[in-house]
Amino acid sequence: MAAIFDSEPLFRRFPTLQHPLNRLNNTVFLEHSSTDGLAWTETQVKSLLQKATALHHRYISKTNDYSEALLDHYEQHYFEIAGLTKRIRDAVEDGVQHFGPDFEKPASATEKLYGVFSDRYKQISEAKQQLGEDYEVLRRAYGQRKYFDFDFPQNFDVRNIKKIAEITRGFEDALASWRRRIPGIVREDVRRLNAKSIHAELDFREQIKELEYAMDVFIEEFNAVGLYGDTLKHEMLTIPKRQEFLEEVIARLEDTQFYLRDFQDFYIWQRHWLKLSPPEQQVVRALCKIKPRNWVAAFESWYLHHFLQNVYSPDLQWDEDTRTAYHADMEQLARLMPAQISAHWQARKYKALKALKSADATAFKTWFGKTNRTLSQDRKADELFEKHIESLTETLPALLVTPQVALDVVQASNMVYDLVLVDEAHNIPKQECYHLFGLAKSLVVFGDAKQDMTPAAEDDLLEFCKSLGAPAHALEYQHQDSPEEWLRFNQIAFGTPFQRLPSGRSASDVTVVTNVEGHYDENTGTNEEEARQIIDWLNLIEPTPAKTYPVVGIACSTVEQRDLIAGQLLKIRQRKAAGHEKIQQLHLNGLGVYQFAELQGQHVDILLLSITHGLVDAHGTLTNHLHFWNSQLGFNQLHVALTRATQRIYIAHSIPPGLHTVLAANKNFIGTCVLSHLVTFGELMQQGDRTAAEEQLEHMRALLEYPEASYSTSEFMQEVEYALQPYFLTGQLHRNALVEGVVVPTLVHGGEHRSLLLYDGVLAPSALPSYEWEEKVQRYFAKRTVESVPTLSVQWWKSPRQEARKLAARLLR
Repeated sequence: MAAIFDSEPLFRRFPTLQHPLNRLNNTVFLEHSSTDGLAWTETQVKSLLQKATALHHRYISKTNDYSEALLDHYEQHYFEIAGLTKRIRDAVEDGVQHFGPDFEKPASATEKLYGVFSDRYKQISEAKQQLGEDYEVLRRAYGQRKYFDFDFPQNFDVRNIKKIAEITRGFEDALASWRRRIPGIVREDVRRLNAKSIHAELDFREQIKELEYAMDVFIEEFNAVGLYGDTLKHEMLTIPKRQEFLEEVIARLEDTQFYLRDFQDFYIWQRHWLKLSPPEQQVVRALCKIKPRNWVAAFESWYLHHFLQNVYSPDLQWDEDTRTAYHADMEQLARLMPAQISAHWQARKYKALKALKSADATAFKTWFGKTNRTLSQDRKADELFEKHIESLTETLPALLVTPQVALDVVQASNMVYDLVLVDEAHNIPKQECYHLFGLAKSLVVFGDAKQDMTPAAEDDLLEFCKSLGAPAHALEYQHQDSPEEWLRFNQIAFGTPFQRLPSGRSASDVTVVTNVEGHYDENTGTNEEEARQIIDWLNLIEPTPAKTYPVVGIACSTVEQRDLIAGQLLKIRQRKAAGHEKIQQLHLNGLGVYQFAELQGQHVDILLLSITHGLVDAHGTLTNHLHFWNSQLGFNQLHVALTRATQRIYIAHSIPPGLHTVLAANKNFIGTCVLSHLVTFGELMQQGDRTAAEEQLEHMRALLEYPEASYSTSEFMQEVEYALQPYFLTGQLHRNALVEGVVVPTLVHGGEHRSLLLYDGVLAPSALPSYEWEEKVQRYFAKRTVESVPTLSVQWWKSPRQEARKLAARLLR
C-alpha cells in the first residue's frame, strides 16, 4: 500500500511508463544525484555520438569508394572486351569489302594452293588467319573472368569467317546485356560486402578489415561505458548491415540526447520505481495502465477479484478424494523405494568393486575380499579412505562416525561430501567440528538447546552455527508415540511441539508411581530403597505378543545411583540369583542403565525412573541436592528423561507427600516445581482420576505462565468463524479446542456431532506440510467420530457467502 501511495502523485506528475530515458542504466538513478546523473549522461551521450558519427562517415566513405572502384573495374573490362569485338567486326567488314564474297567462303586446300601463285589469295589467307587469332584473343579474354554467361563453340575452325561473324554478333549482344546490368551487379556486391567477399582484383581487403575492427572496438567501448541497461550486440557480417546497425545506435543516442530535457522530472520517478520490489512494480504498472481516479480503491477491488481469480487453480483443493489418492500413492511409493534404492546401490557397488578389482587386485582382497578381516587387521582405516575412497563410498554411501573419527580418518580422503549431518550438536564442542565445514558441500546441524548438557559453556556447535547466521528451522511436528497425557505434560512443562500424531493410548494404564520412602545418602549419592524397587519392577515386565522383551531403560538422577543399580544387576547375573534369566534376556534386548543426561538419543519402550533424592535423616530433612534440578543443566536433564518413554513409565521417588504441594507452588525453583507436579500427576493418572490430573496440568500451566498450545489466528480463520456464527448457537464454535488429546484450530460442536475445520485442507499449515501426517491424524479423528472438513481459502475468496452456506449445511446435516 505504501508503494501505491508514493507512486500515484509521482506518476501524475510524469504520466508514462515508456519514456525513452527508460533505456538508461539503473545506476544513473540509484548511484548519482539528479544533477550528477544528468551531467554524466550528457557527457557520455555526446562522446559516444561523436565517435559513432565519425565511424558512420567512414563506413559511408569506404562503401562509396569500393562501389566506385568496382564499377570502374567492370567498365574497364567492358571497354577491353568491346574493343576486341569491334576489331573482329571491322576486320570482317574490311575483308568483304576488299576481297568480295571469296573472303567469307570457308578455307580450303585449293585456296592455300592459289595463295602460292596469287597475291590476292595470299592476302585473303593472311587476313583470315589474323581474324582467327583475334577471335582466340577475344575468347581467352572472356575466359579469364567470365563476368557473364556465353558459350564459345568447341572444335571450331577459326578460318570460318561467316561463323566467326555470327558468334561475334551473339557475343556483342551478351556483352551489351551485361553492361546494362553492371549497376545492379555492383549494388548486389556492395550489399554482400565484407572482408571475405572483396573482389579479387580490388585492393580493399585490409581497409574493410580495419573498418570491421573499428566497429567491434566501438561496440566494446560503448558497452564498457554502461550508459544503457542493455548491452549492444551485433552479428552483422556485411558492411551495409553494420552501417545500418550503427545508424540505429546513432538514432538511439540522438533520441536520448533530445529527451534529456525531461531528465530532472524523470529522475524522481525512475529512482522511486527502481526502489520498488518486483511485486510492487507489477501492481503499480497495472494501475498506471488503467489510470483510475482512486488508486487504493482500484487496487483493493482488483486484488480481491481479478488477481485472485487469475491465480485460482483446482490443484489447490485438497478434498478427500485427492488426499486419499495422494496417501495411497505415497504408501505404494514407500514400499517400492527401499527395494529400488537397494538395487540402485547394489549396482553401483558391483561396478565400483569390479573396477577396483581390475585396477588393484591386492587392495580389493585386502579391504573387500572374503578374507578381508584377516588381511586388513594390521592396516589403518585412513589408508582405505586415502587410497580407495571412491570404492568405499560406492559400497557404503552413508558413514556414521564421530567428529574425532571424521578428523583422523575420513579427512584423509580429501573428499568433499555432498551432505554431512551432525546430530546432538548441542553437546558437541565447536572445536571438535571445525573440520566438518571443509568436508561438506552442505552441512546440516541438528540440536536442541533444551537438551544441552553443558549450558554454561556456550561453546557447542549448535550455538556456534547460530552465531554465524546459519538459517535455523524448528521442527513443527512431534512424532513421539507416547500416551496422550504424558505428551501433554511435556508440552506444558517443557514446551515440546503440540502438533503431533496422537497415539490413542491413555497414561492411566501405563503409569506406575511409588513413594518408596527411601533415604538419600548425600555422601554416596545413592538411594538403596529406590534401587531395590527398580530391580523389583524388572520382574513385572512381560514379553510382547511377538515373544520378545521390550526395550527397557533405567534412568537415575545421579551417576552413583546408576552405578549402584548396574552393579546389583551384574551381581545377579554373575551369581545366577533368582530372576537372572529375565535380566539376561532384557540385556540382550537393549536393557540399559543411565544417568538422565545419558538418555539423549535413546528411546525406550519402558522407562524406570529413580528420582533418587529424598530425606537424609529421621527428622524429615530434605536433601539440598534436590536443587540441582533448578539449574539449567538439571532442568535440561529432566527434560531429556521425561521425553524418552513410548509405552510405559515407572517412577520411584522418596519425596514425602506433604512436600509435594510446597515444592510445586514455587515457580522460582522451576526444576523442583516440575518434578513435584510430575509425581502428583503420575499418582493421579495411576489412580485413573483424569479430572484431577487435568486440573493438575492446568494449575501447572497457570503457574509456569507458558503460552497456550494453539494455532495462530489468521484473517481467513476469523472470516470463516464470523461467517458461520449466524448458523450456530453460542458455544458451538470453539477456537484452539482440545479434541481427543489433540489441539485443533476450530471445532464445531453441534450436539453429539463434532467437526473440525481444516483450513486450506491441512490441520497444521506450514511451508512444507506433511500430508502423510495429516492423513494419519484424520484417520485418528475418523475412528473417534470426529469429521474433518476441508475449508479452502481459494473458494472463499471467490464467494464467501455461498461457501459459508455450503459449509454450514454440511456441518448441520
